[in-house]
Amino acid sequence: MAKQLHQLVTGYRVSQVVSAIARFGIADRLADGPVGLDQLAVRLDIAHDHLYRLLRGAASIGLIEEVELRTFALAPLGEPLRSDVAGSLRSYAMALTAPGHWLPWGRLPHAVVSRQPQVKASLGSDIVEYHRQHLDEGRLFAEASSHFTELLSADIVRLYDFSSCRHVVDLGRWQGNLLAAVLAVKPAAGGLVLDHSDSAGEARARLERRGLGEHSAAVADEGSVALPPGDVYLLEQLLEDRPDDEASAILANCRQAMAGDGRVVLVEAVALAYGEGACSELSDLDALVVTGGRQRSADAFHTVFASAGLELQLLTRTEIQPDFAVLVGVPA
Repeated sequence: MAKQLHQLVTGYRVSQVVSAIARFGIADRLADGPVGLDQLAVRLDIAHDHLYRLLRGAASIGLIEEVELRTFALAPLGEPLRSDVAGSLRSYAMALTAPGHWLPWGRLPHAVVSRQPQVKASLGSDIVEYHRQHLDEGRLFAEASSHFTELLSADIVRLYDFSSCRHVVDLGRWQGNLLAAVLAVKPAAGGLVLDHSDSAGEARARLERRGLGEHSAAVADEGSVALPPGDVYLLEQLLEDRPDDEASAILANCRQAMAGDGRVVLVEAVALAYGEGACSELSDLDALVVTGGRQRSADAFHTVFASAGLELQLLTRTEIQPDFAVLVGVPA
């Protein structure tokens, strides 16, 4: 029991070892087979002894293997830390252990007592402004989110039929990935991404790279109240960052702007029953610490939708990430 508790208390060490392996690109270096310590140290410009200690630490948690003395190979557990594989978690590993996410978690007790997120207290600004001031971290977070939503988007368009949509309004957040997936299966539809100024450009470029620029646009929007008309409003992990009143207000804005046959298509984590989801409870704490939002149950989503004049018509869990679901709301 004491040993298990010790492992929990020192879990931050494991997170930072994973982060360091990702940051130095070691999984990429080992992708083609075992490499000796001397060769790795020269390529990475890191002192042999210090690198060896890091590699031994990574081997102890199963990311790599020391196949011969001072020769290391990539283990199956470390494969997702490669930058060139589908579903890469390299950016994710770095983003969630960088100061913008790491430091607020150090104030978890304050978040519980004060009922306030701890980003401003630990970083001096909200997370959007922090990422604008720390571009490398902002890029990492955007990359991590993009990799995740690219995988998730294929599931979304399979689970929900977008064939009848005419004009899709994507409320931003993940650089137009979901809109791109929708327009790929419904190329005659028009689409618009509304996002922060620093993300709208990337969304526009992404849509153009996929040959969708003729039917879509991406514009900067810093939180204007009125939304443009549309028949489908895409929201990707947008409500979990907000308390119920703010979440309801976003949905109400969509309800007011949508056509008579319009609907909201929300892609978001939906809390599983206690103990069913390995990360549900910890993800809820993440929202508490970083954004002041919450992870909601299906019943809670019904309530939030109803308060915005919408009926939650469909809730279908994705296969690639079972705690995520497609939720569809229509005018009540």
